[in-house]
Amino acid sequence: MRRHSYCHTTLTLTGKFSKGEPYYSNAATGKLPFPSDDTRDFIELARVLLERIWRDGYRYLKA
Repeated sequence: MRRHSYCHTTLTLTGKFSKGEPYYSNAATGKLPFPSDDTRDFIELARVLLERIWRDGYRYLKA
């Protein structure tokens, strides 16, 4: 029996430890609609997820 696995991607952005700057943290999770081992598919999913949670005016430290 062959199994197909799907990748879940989570993005977390934070500027929590920046003194004097506003704090914002958020995450988004998505799933590819098909099995893939192509990095381009994961980058595209990450780009779409980032657009959902991005807020201007923050200095992000991690994505």
